[in-house]
Amino acid sequence: RTAVIALRLAPDVQQGLLDKLDAAKQSIQASQSTIACNQLNAFANQAKAQTKKAVADGTNLLTRQNEVEAALDCVKSTAPPVLLGPRADVTTTTAPGKPTATVLFTGASSSVSCAPTSPAALAVGANTVQCSATNANGTTRTSFVVTVVDHEPPVLALPADVTVTAPAGSSTAPVDFSVSASDNVAVRSIVCDPRSGTPFAYGLTTVTCTATDTSGNTATGTFKVTVNFAISGRITDRDTTLPLAGVRAAAFDTVTGDRVNFAASGSDGRYSVVVQPGTYTILFNGNEAVSYLPQRWNGKRVDQPGDPITLGGSVGAIDAALVPGYFVHGQVTDTSTHQVIGPPGVVVDAVDPALPCCRTISESATAPDGSYRLVVPRDSAVKLQFRADPSLRYMERWWNGRRNFNEADTLTVNAETFGRDVALIPAVLISGKVTDDRDGSGIGSVAVVITDSTTRCCPFGGITVTSTTSDGTYSLMVPKGVPVKIQFVPFGSADPHFMGEWFDDQ
Repeated sequence: RTAVIALRLAPDVQQGLLDKLDAAKQSIQASQSTIACNQLNAFANQAKAQTKKAVADGTNLLTRQNEVEAALDCVKSTAPPVLLGPRADVTTTTAPGKPTATVLFTGASSSVSCAPTSPAALAVGANTVQCSATNANGTTRTSFVVTVVDHEPPVLALPADVTVTAPAGSSTAPVDFSVSASDNVAVRSIVCDPRSGTPFAYGLTTVTCTATDTSGNTATGTFKVTVNFAISGRITDRDTTLPLAGVRAAAFDTVTGDRVNFAASGSDGRYSVVVQPGTYTILFNGNEAVSYLPQRWNGKRVDQPGDPITLGGSVGAIDAALVPGYFVHGQVTDTSTHQVIGPPGVVVDAVDPALPCCRTISESATAPDGSYRLVVPRDSAVKLQFRADPSLRYMERWWNGRRNFNEADTLTVNAETFGRDVALIPAVLISGKVTDDRDGSGIGSVAVVITDSTTRCCPFGGITVTSTTSDGTYSLMVPKGVPVKIQFVPFGSADPHFMGEWFDDQ
C-alpha cells in the first residue's frame, strides 16, 4: 500500500497567474525586452509568495510549472523558495503482511529533499517527515506527520483435534499442546482456555485460543480435546511369564452382554481397551488368534461368569496369565448332503471328560467354509461337542458320531491335531406345553425325553432331552424323518403327585 503526498502551489493565484503568464510570454517573444522579463518575474514572484496561503486543489497551474520556472529565470530572483507540505497530517495503514507502509512524496524535485527519502517505508506509529528546498537566496523547510496504523490480525497455528486416554486410576488426563501465531508486526500474547497441561475431564472439551498483536488486533480459533477411559493390563504365558503379543482383550457390557470394544496386546504384552463409563467383563483370546486357552479376567474359564469391572475412570492391572495349548482342526458337514454347514455356523466346545456333563474348557465356532480351529490344553483329554445354530435345524453331536456326552469318545491332544471332522444330522423342531389336567395350568421342571421308537424298552435309546420352563413350555430338536417317542417325567421342583406320561396321554 502506497500513500501519495503532493507538494503544491497555493490555489488563489492560479488563474490570475496563468493569464498574466500568457501575456508576459507574448511580450518576451515580441521584444525580448528586460521590461517584459521583469514584469513576468514580478508576476511569478507574486504567485510564489501567495502559495503560502493554501494548497492548490487543481492541476492547471502545476502542469505549467516549467513555464513559471522559465519566467523566474529571466532575471535573478532575490526570494528564497516556497515549499508547501500536505494540508494536514496523513494517516495510512500497513501493507498486507508487512510491518510498514510505503509513502511516496510527489512534487519533489532535485531542489527539494525529504528525510526520510521518497518512497519511504514507515513503521507503525507517528513518523515526522522533514522536507527542505534551497536556492541561491536561502533554504525553506517544512514538516508533516505520517501516522501508520496496523489493522491486520495475527494468524493462529492450532494443533489438530486431540484424543487421549486417561491414565489408569484417573478420571482426567493432562493434555499438553503447542499453539503459535504469526503477525505482520509482532505477537504480544497467546492465551488458551483451558491451558496446555490442564487435566481434561472425560468426554469432549473445546479449547479456545486467542492471539493478540502489539497493535491490539486479535485472532481466535478452537480445537477439540477428547478424553477416553480404558481398561488396560498385561497378558503373559502362565508357565514362562513371558509377554504374549497379538492376544485380543475384549470388553463385554454386563447389562446387554454385547462386546463393546477390543484391542490386541503389543510386543510387551500390554493392551488398552477404550470404553465408556460402565461395568464390563474382559475375555482374553476369545478369537483364539494364538494357541492359548481363552479365559476371563481373574482366571475364570469361558463357561464361568466374568468378574465385573466398573469404570468411573481408567482401570489398570487387569492382567491375564494364559494357559498354553494346541490347536485342534476339523470341518462340520451335513450327513445327508455332505455339504459344509455355513453361517450362522456351529459352536464347537472342548468339554472336560473327567467331570459330569458339561464343563466347557474352551469354545470356538465354524468359519463360512465349515472349518473350525479350537484350542485345548497341552497334553490333555477332552470331548468335542458340536451345537448348530437353532435356525439351521441340526441335531447336537459329539465327535466320532456320538449322540451325547456319555457316549462321546475322549480325544487326547499331545500336539496340534487335524481332521477331527463331524457330520450333523438334519433335524426338525418340536415344541409343546405340559399342563395340569385339572385346571390347564403349566407345569415347570418336567423332563422331556426323546427316544428312538425302533428300540425296545427298557431302557429306550435316548436321543435328546430337555425340560419345561416355569410356564410348562418346551422346545427341542429331533432327527428329521426318524420316528420317536416323547416321555414326560416330573423332577426337581415339579409336584411329586404328578404321574409321568408319554406323548398323547399314553
